[in-house]
Amino acid sequence: MNRVIVRDSVGSTNDELRLMARDGAPEGTVLIAREQTDGRGRLRRRWHSPRDLGLYLSILIRPALPAGELPRWTIAAAVAGVRVHNDQKLLIEVEVKTWDELEEMAAVCDRVPRHPARSFREAVQAFWFQHLAVMYENPFGGNGPGRIDYYLWPYLEADLDAGRTTMTEARELMEQIDSAVLDEDLSRRFRDLRRSMEDGQ
Repeated sequence: MNRVIVRDSVGSTNDELRLMARDGAPEGTVLIAREQTDGRGRLRRRWHSPRDLGLYLSILIRPALPAGELPRWTIAAAVAGVRVHNDQKLLIEVEVKTWDELEEMAAVCDRVPRHPARSFREAVQAFWFQHLAVMYENPFGGNGPGRIDYYLWPYLEADLDAGRTTMTEARELMEQIDSAVLDEDLSRRFRDLRRSMEDGQ
């Protein structure tokens, strides 16, 4: 790592490191905080980060990858963290269900969209990756999901017939996608990213 920065308290390590990146911080910069006062999780949910009771950090990377593959890094980091926990026998409780879910997410993200989806879950993930890629390329236009029901239904129908999923599970997955697609903050962040990249050229 090039730099390790430790702060007593920050709003969000991600937000702070994003500002550092815009100011020219080198790849490999690590920002660690004893607490976060405005951390956020999936779907912008508030992330409670009490002082000295967790590991709150962000690492600056600039991978030379297509935009559609970037979200896989989040899953890869989560899986790596759990594996370190298991290898080092750290005193951290990790639910078996959480581990299984992470392994499944990693497997799905490793497959799509490079390879054709084989299930409803893979098809939904492939859609989300391509949507992120479109948003990255053109964050200023109206990029709706189109007839998502038309191209996802064959996968859902096959999974329902085979007993691989239920309508309740499918509904939960679609509610997550719906919230993410309508997330105005995501659109803003993509617009800010493109502007900062264009300003740097």
